[in-house]
Amino acid sequence: MEPKSYIDIGIVGLMCHVLNREEADRYEKLVYCLPPEILVFAPVLYLDHWWLYVLDKTIPEMFVQDSKNISSPTDERTTLNKFGSNILNQLLKWDGAPSILKKGSWSLPTRYINVPQQPNNYDCAVFVMKWMV
Repeated sequence: MEPKSYIDIGIVGLMCHVLNREEADRYEKLVYCLPPEILVFAPVLYLDHWWLYVLDKTIPEMFVQDSKNISSPTDERTTLNKFGSNILNQLLKWDGAPSILKKGSWSLPTRYINVPQQPNNYDCAVFVMKWMV
């Protein structure tokens, strides 16, 4: 990969597929404290920036890992987070899991996790892939 270049969506998509769908002892051992069968990873690319939604199927909350922001930077992003949590909930239901949304709600509470911040404007995808491992 060239210095100061962006990571293609195919690389992040492949990483997500491996972690979410493959039964690989290597990944299960690396994230033993958070069992892989209860986590859903959803990498997001929006306006040339990657961040990661993490959903624990056992609790009604969505976590955001973002290497440039420690809280939602704009109202638009807050709305996007709500929409993302709704989509993740729908995916869980299609996969046979019960809805984790509270009755009458259309989105999950969202919490930004305090994670290391990137020192530049192009390494966000590297951070996202590292968090999924």
